[in-house]
Amino acid sequence: MAGGERRGCVRAGDAYNPRMELAAEVRAFIERQRVAHLATSEADGTPHLVPICFALVDGLVYSVIDDKPKRTVLLRRVQNIAERPGVALLF
Repeated sequence: MAGGERRGCVRAGDAYNPRMELAAEVRAFIERQRVAHLATSEADGTPHLVPICFALVDGLVYSVIDDKPKRTVLLRRVQNIAERPGVALLF
C-alpha cells in the first residue's frame, strides 16, 4: 500500500486508529452475529483460529478473555497478537 498505509485503519497523527467506517449493511450484518472467529498466525505462518464473543461499539470490535480456568495464563491467541499484531475477524 502506498505511503505505509494499513488497510482498514484510519491515520490519526503518527498513530493508526483501527476504527473503521462501515457501510450500514455491513454494520447490520456484524451486529446480527453472535460469534466471530479471530484469526492470528503462528511464528511459522500457520493460521490459528478461535471463536470469540464480541461487541461492536462505535466502529471498534471488543472481545474479552473470561475468568474460566485455562490450561495456561498465556493463551496462544494473546501470544500470537503480541508477537504478530496483524489479525483478521471472520463473521
